[in-house]
Amino acid sequence: MDVIVHALNPNYARWDALLPPVTSAVIAIAKASGGMLMVPGNVYNFGTSLPLLLSETTPFSADTGKAALRIQMEQTIAAAAAEQGFKSVVIRAGDFIGGSGTWLDMAITKSLDKGMVTSMGPDNLAHAWAYLPDLAEVFVRVAEQRSALTNFQVLHYPGITASGSDLHAALEAITGRKLKSKALPWWLFQMMALFSPMLRAVLQMRYLWQRPHGLVGTRLEHLIGRLPATSLQTALAASLPQLRTKSAPVRQ
Repeated sequence: MDVIVHALNPNYARWDALLPPVTSAVIAIAKASGGMLMVPGNVYNFGTSLPLLLSETTPFSADTGKAALRIQMEQTIAAAAAEQGFKSVVIRAGDFIGGSGTWLDMAITKSLDKGMVTSMGPDNLAHAWAYLPDLAEVFVRVAEQRSALTNFQVLHYPGITASGSDLHAALEAITGRKLKSKALPWWLFQMMALFSPMLRAVLQMRYLWQRPHGLVGTRLEHLIGRLPATSLQTALAASLPQLRTKSAPVRQ
């Protein structure tokens, strides 16, 4: 193997039990094969007080369970790469645009056919997003430059930084109509969380919709050159089943 992409997604409510053994398994695979281990990272590591701009040197804060587990995972991989001689890279990005099981399809656009957009928090706050085809391209281009990497490296992909208002405007432009806005009923989640480990895990990360943040990609750009940057409107039109058309462009 030349490259191993660790994109397994353990049950969100059981990370404490599942993430460490999964991490050990992929480290064993990297050691045995000699391939470079690539990991999609997220912004959990920076904790509940994450600053507006997140670079590779921004300090971590393990003040949530998810943050502590992601920090531990990256530290474990870094130590193993140094001791056992394989290469590894974490490419950190924001929430996904594309695929299924994301905030976009499960919440924000869930009622789009009824002319409604769900607001996750204050609509004026910047939020980090990554269009999956762009992120996949980044992974390929970093893999092609793996000879230039150290045993363990972290790179940030800025992707799309967009507020709730930006999403709303883009969705109106795509659909060609005015859309109403409704707030996500976090209060209902709090009640249901008494009986749902999954919702308790989700509520722990609500702060990401209450603090503006975006990623700085200078180090990544130095490595691979100009970064893929599909526009928000194009990414949404191509990603959401209720918006996708045969004429929807792939790039803009």
